[in-house]
This record gives sequence, structure tokens and C-alpha cells, in this order.
Amino acid sequence: MTVGFDLVIRAPRAICRGAEMPATIGVRAGRIAAVGPLEHTAAAQNVIELTDREVLLPGLVDSHVHICEPGHADWEGFATPTMAAAAGGMPAQLAGLRLRSRTKLPLPLMRST
Repeated sequence: MTVGFDLVIRAPRAICRGAEMPATIGVRAGRIAAVGPLEHTAAAQNVIELTDREVLLPGLVDSHVHICEPGHADWEGFATPTMAAAAGGMPAQLAGLRLRSRTKLPLPLMRST
């Protein structure tokens, strides 16, 4: 891991490569520039030290989304809200769908973008 980051996040619990592990994350110009072991020290303008009660996630999951499909796809559909969420750092959405009659469907739909 190189030095000179804008931000370093030290996380005893981070989700990386699909698994939970301790990690040090270096951020430069708003992007993840390096991921290394928790023991690694790296210079940064700002350092965030997470506790073992916090988990660093690669993106947020929006757990309450109203997507107007089925029934009003002409108004919004899946494409618009999922692309907007991904652009804003939310790689997954949990959508509760409703039929045109406003009857709830039995299960929510997990939509990953």
C-alpha cells in the first residue's frame, strides 16, 4: 500500500471480495486506491478508525424503494431508479412492489445493479 492518500479507513470488519475481513482502505481523489491488511499504516490527510461493532460495506443497500413496476412502467420502471441508485453508490435495492390495484405482492424483490 502506498502513502499519500486523501483518506484512510481502518476497519476491523470490512466486506472485501465477498468476505468479511480486517482491512485498511486508502482513498485518493474520491476512489478506492488500495486495500491492504489492517496492520498496515498509511499516510493520509484524514483517517477514520472503525470499531469492531461497525462494518465497512462496499456500497449501501437501499432497503425501502418504491419502483413503479409492474403497473406504471411507462412512468418509471426498473431502469431509472436502479441506474440512479448505482450512480449514487447503492449497488442494491430492496423493492416492495405493488400491482396496479395497490395490492401488495407477497415478497419483496432484491434488485442488484
